[in-house]
Amino acid sequence: MKTNYFNNYTSQGFLVPLAFFLTINTILYPLFGVLSIIIPILLTLFLIRSIDTHLWKNPLFNWMFTIKDISGTYRGRQECHVFIEENNCEKRLIYIDVDIIITQTASEIKVDSFYTYDKRDPSHSKSKFCFISKINDHNYELVYNYENGGKESLDRLATKDKHEGACFSKITIKNGEYFLNGRYYANRKPLPSSGIFPNIKRISKDITHPF
Repeated sequence: MKTNYFNNYTSQGFLVPLAFFLTINTILYPLFGVLSIIIPILLTLFLIRSIDTHLWKNPLFNWMFTIKDISGTYRGRQECHVFIEENNCEKRLIYIDVDIIITQTASEIKVDSFYTYDKRDPSHSKSKFCFISKINDHNYELVYNYENGGKESLDRLATKDKHEGACFSKITIKNGEYFLNGRYYANRKPLPSSGIFPNIKRISKDITHPF
């Protein structure tokens, strides 16, 4: 989901597009008068778009932002608490393999999760709203809600019905390696589920879809 282009700018970074606009306008105004404002506007919009999609990762520009590039492929196992009986709150613990794909620009972040249970029954969830914020230089909070299209399973306890949920996670950077830890809640039918995903490690900066 697209957010405001300037949400993740530092106060100094925000001044770069403004300074660029004023500089171009100052150069062109003596030549074209009032009409000169069109060119600086177009060039500034192009600069903002270029920084947002590509240049923000470059050391020449990343100082302009409060966030780091955490995009890539994360892989690990998710611990799921699946309710069996509603009345006595009986539940079973199962483990699901998960690949978490994070794609990112300076103003937008998306999370796609790919699940398999016992090397079968794949399903895919996509973030609908996603928010990242800086805790400190080595920790970032990542919060998002998601929708899972569902997939029938041979094991009724692992049935991946169509559902929505929310994830509350943290990205931790240790010795140049990236780890994702968090918890999730899902409104599965007929009973909800919850769980954690501990130490999901980034295995690649590239985007690798498992299926």
